[in-house]
Amino acid sequence: SVLQTTVNEVGRALGAQSSVLSVEGEHGQASLTTCYFRDGETDEDAREELVSDIEAYGVRLRGRMKTYVHDGGTGADGADERAVAAVPVIFHERTMGVLMVTSDEPERVWQDNEVMLMMTVADQMAVAVNHARLFLQMQQQALTDGLTGCFNRRFFEMQLERDMHLATRMRQPVSLIL
Repeated sequence: SVLQTTVNEVGRALGAQSSVLSVEGEHGQASLTTCYFRDGETDEDAREELVSDIEAYGVRLRGRMKTYVHDGGTGADGADERAVAAVPVIFHERTMGVLMVTSDEPERVWQDNEVMLMMTVADQMAVAVNHARLFLQMQQQALTDGLTGCFNRRFFEMQLERDMHLATRMRQPVSLIL
C-alpha cells in the first residue's frame, strides 16, 4: 500500500499520464511493481507495457546511479515521442528498483525540480523498503530458532492464544496434544 500511495502521489504531483515503481524482491523473489494511471486506466495491455518499460529502464540504470530524462517532442522519424523520466531507487550504493513517470503531453519538458522530487521520493522509498525488510527479518528471528529454523516458544504461545480466541469466538472446542 505504501508503494501504491507513492506512485499515486508522484503521478498526481507531476501531472503524469502514468507513474510506476518497481522494487526488486529479495533472494530471487519477483519484483514488487505498482502503477498509477491518471485516468484510472486499468487496461491490462497498458499495464504490461508500463511494466515492460520499467524493466528496460531498470536494466539501463542498474549500477549507474544516474537518472534518465527524455523530454517529449517529435523524433527523427517524425513520430511524437513520449516524455519519460526514470530515477533509480538506491540504498547503500545498490540499485534496488526504479521510479518512472511518463507524460502524454507532446511538448513536455521535465524541470529540474520535478526530477529532484522523483529522486527524493526514490531515496525515501529505498529507506522505507529497507526498514520494512529489516523489520520482517527481526520478526522472523524473534519467532524462530536460529540454528534449526523451527518455531520457538514465543511463536507457540502467540499461536495458541490466537487459536483459543478463535475457538471461543466460534464456540468450537480446542484440543492440544503434547
